[in-house]
Amino acid sequence: MVLVVAAVIAVTVVRRPAPRILFSELTDTQAGFAAEHLRELDAEFMRDDTEFLTGDASADLLIAPLGRGITAEPSELAPVPPENFDLLPVSVRAVGRIDGEEKLLPVALDHVELLYRHGAFAERGVLVDGRVRSLDGLETVAADFVEPGFFPVVVAGGEDTAMLDFVSVLTLSLGGVDAYLEFLGYLRVNGVNEDTLFTRGFDNAWNLQEIIRRMQEWRASGIIHPQWTRLEGDDVMAFAEAQRAVAVVMRLSTHRSWPVYVLRRWRTSPFPYEDPRAAGTGLVAPVFVGAVASSSPWREEALEVLPRLVEADFQTEVVQRWRLAPVNSTAEALDRESAEVRFWAAASREILPSLADALPPETAAALAEAVRGRVGR
Repeated sequence: MVLVVAAVIAVTVVRRPAPRILFSELTDTQAGFAAEHLRELDAEFMRDDTEFLTGDASADLLIAPLGRGITAEPSELAPVPPENFDLLPVSVRAVGRIDGEEKLLPVALDHVELLYRHGAFAERGVLVDGRVRSLDGLETVAADFVEPGFFPVVVAGGEDTAMLDFVSVLTLSLGGVDAYLEFLGYLRVNGVNEDTLFTRGFDNAWNLQEIIRRMQEWRASGIIHPQWTRLEGDDVMAFAEAQRAVAVVMRLSTHRSWPVYVLRRWRTSPFPYEDPRAAGTGLVAPVFVGAVASSSPWREEALEVLPRLVEADFQTEVVQRWRLAPVNSTAEALDRESAEVRFWAAASREILPSLADALPPETAAALAEAVRGRVGR
């Protein structure tokens, strides 16, 4: 009987397909860095025939940005043992919890930041611990620089992701965390219905029309580029390189793509709150996560590899090469910006996804276009 059972187990093992790891929404270069590191692990899941995939495919182990990269239902994901979260700050741990159960392991942080000219803000006394904490402070400094040919605040509003990142940080600044979450939930259920989208009230009676008014005021006063809803990333970098702006709203990952000589006079901050006392309650920080398919024939082996993604080696060797911020509280950060993002995330009550990532693609595109239509091109 023992021999029969052993034979059945052997056949089952042989018939298992090769382990599959999917890198979704990562660049080929980012996926290559991760695959290079994972191949070296001493783990049963990492075999000579382990497949590394990109794009849209099924897999046993998935590494992807939360939102647009994770499309599985919670029931399709295996629970992650809670001890795997021990090296993560409390607010970052919460990102992986779905309906009270850990299903996603945060691996790396991006951030929708305010990139600002340090001298311009420091000279005017609006910085607190290196942060621009007050929206009024941002507007005051920007207004001081309004002149023909100079555009104090620039945003790549012609790109849907950048536009929705901007809407995201303004929503958090003006409405707060609860309004942000209500607004996101409403969009997920109802999509973009322009009859009610801009006037429907959320927490504390906030509505999207407040953002539209602020954008229109900035445009009319010269604070933001008059054609900002058409600008793209190269345009924004050109203004920064020519020193014809004092603030940019962008992602850390985009910031990383700029030449070092362009960034010499610039520093980063979370986007400021209208009420500075609320700073720290929430942070718009896209998160890359790892997950294991609950139906995977390699489920247990994949769950043994998953925590290796938050160990110091992966965080230092791979996350640094991704040029993102580590989630491990003790891992070495790439530079000051990465260390600051990790600190801001740990100090925040809640880590929030950008609307660009959290909404279905068609809803995200419709929202970006609706905002452009209301603000004017």
